[in-house]
Amino acid sequence: MENKKPLNDKDLDIVSGGDGSDSIQEEVSYYGYRIDPDYCVYCGACVMACPADAIEEIGGKFSIDSGKCVTCGSCANQCPVGAIFET
Repeated sequence: MENKKPLNDKDLDIVSGGDGSDSIQEEVSYYGYRIDPDYCVYCGACVMACPADAIEEIGGKFSIDSGKCVTCGSCANQCPVGAIFET
């Protein structure tokens, strides 16, 4: 399952280079879930609920791997404090 939205004109920006050249810069587009570390109580309920094993602890904080996430919402449904939100 592909988690990235297709790009369209609004997802591209023309960036002027310092040498006078222009380049097209792709804006990262992702539809899925994110964990707000300000609200997360690190209980691990989301980790246990994730069928895709997409949630991992990095640097003492939980993070959702967008490459593994299947956007099912199980993590958000199990979060007792509402720290997981849809993007």
